[in-house]
Amino acid sequence: MIRERAKALASLRSFDSDVFRGSEHVPQELCNLILAFAVVFNDCRDLALWSDDLLRARPKAKRLNRYQGEHGGQTFHVIRLACGTIHELGEFIQKHSGVLNHPLFLEVLDRLPEREKEMWNAVRDLAFGKKSAKTADDLLKDLRNTTAFHYDARELAAAYDRRFPRGSNDREQQPLLSLGPRVHTARFYFGDAAAATLLVQQIERRGVSEFGARFSEILANVSVVLALIVEGFIEARSALRDFVEDATPAGAVDDLSNAGERDDME
Repeated sequence: MIRERAKALASLRSFDSDVFRGSEHVPQELCNLILAFAVVFNDCRDLALWSDDLLRARPKAKRLNRYQGEHGGQTFHVIRLACGTIHELGEFIQKHSGVLNHPLFLEVLDRLPEREKEMWNAVRDLAFGKKSAKTADDLLKDLRNTTAFHYDARELAAAYDRRFPRGSNDREQQPLLSLGPRVHTARFYFGDAAAATLLVQQIERRGVSEFGARFSEILANVSVVLALIVEGFIEARSALRDFVEDATPAGAVDDLSNAGERDDME
């Protein structure tokens, strides 16, 4: 799968490393913000690709088996990590809000197509908890604080109690696990179930309708607009240069001799 992902990437290019170093006219704080945007884009991209892989492998029917447990656990893991990542991005934007009005940053934003400008406005509104985005922002914060980058033992225990009622003989309410001598042979499905139950409860608590569609839109907005902002910032400060990849022996695991060029980002 990694080989196929690498084949889809555009050819390598390089730029002046001073792009992310401050100067007389460009504060270091702005460089730091854009560098962080690059890291967050990579995180969101990887999570989106992981989600795509899981979607293609989605079981067609609900069954209590190891495949369903592995797939469901990874799916909710992706959602929790993505929620945490986007919430952390919002807090980072708030922390560095002083450079959002810097002339260079405004110049980069001004060059965005209208649709992508609207995407940035949506990301900014989410970061600052504007009324239109407050419900979603509060939900992302809840998920981040309880099941993503932080773990709330009390909330998880309560979710476990709801998912697995004491004394129940219902087949779907039995805590399950796989035990094995190695990491890849073990999984605690009951832990996935508790986290998933907590996620669903918080969605309902915040009154967020059509969470899946709304969250996919947020993730797409973040990914697309951050990539264009990083690209615009780099091109405003440095020329891009072609970079020749290291030669790879035919048949090696990293041989991409048949690589195709990636379409321009939409």
